Amino acid sequence: MFLTTKSGEASIATLRAYKTNLRDFLDWLGERHNDDLNEIRTADMANYRNHLLSRVSQTTATNKIKSLKAMFTAACKDGSCLQEPTANLKLKKKAQSQQKAERRAFTLDELKVVREVGEWESMILFGLYTGQRLGDLATLKWSNINLQKEELRIQTRKTGRSITIPLAPPLLDYLLTQVEAPDDPNVYLHPRIAESYAKGSATASNQFTALLSQCGLRDSVSHQSKDKGRGNQQASKLIGFGYR
Repeated sequence: MFLTTKSGEASIATLRAYKTNLRDFLDWLGERHNDDLNEIRTADMANYRNHLLSRVSQTTATNKIKSLKAMFTAACKDGSCLQEPTANLKLKKKAQSQQKAERRAFTLDELKVVREVGEWESMILFGLYTGQRLGDLATLKWSNINLQKEELRIQTRKTGRSITIPLAPPLLDYLLTQVEAPDDPNVYLHPRIAESYAKGSATASNQFTALLSQCGLRDSVSHQSKDKGRGNQQASKLIGFGYR
């Protein structure tokens, strides 16, 4: 109901953000994603807030919580929800030591370790040479690439802005020599990752996190302890392009 109403009021980029933030929250809820809205408590939202703060910047976490707050507020107004579970929720600040080293780029040695044959190798190369977000790269289609003009054209998911990016020589060489272009330009460049992203942006991000763990570049965290221990990870482990 909320998204239907907003579809006639909000911009395309804002509506897309609402959909993504709701999808990420439902993905986090897991088996509880079909629960009645009245079953969602403030404690659940606090746990989700902490989960976000252990994975993304405080700005991103704030925006995601604000989206959910708007949805719950609308649900309360139309009678679908008796109380708004984010009403008294505050975003706690990260420790100063975490804020200073919250994110950083890969070193060249780390890139050599994490690159593997398959779609993530291509994703990492595109991330390195275009600087674009995981979602934009996960949903790239061959129609976005013009090998003759040696450029990439995309409409960013976050802002809706159309941009053209020259293909760096190493990336162009990779596309010409290591990848076979399909006949259909509407095919995804990274079909498996695109499928994962369609299930929720957190799904693709978690796959990349798992890859970093396998390569020894990120502490592995069990599913059971992910909401308790992630905030204690060293800030130096927060590398990659899943946090833009």
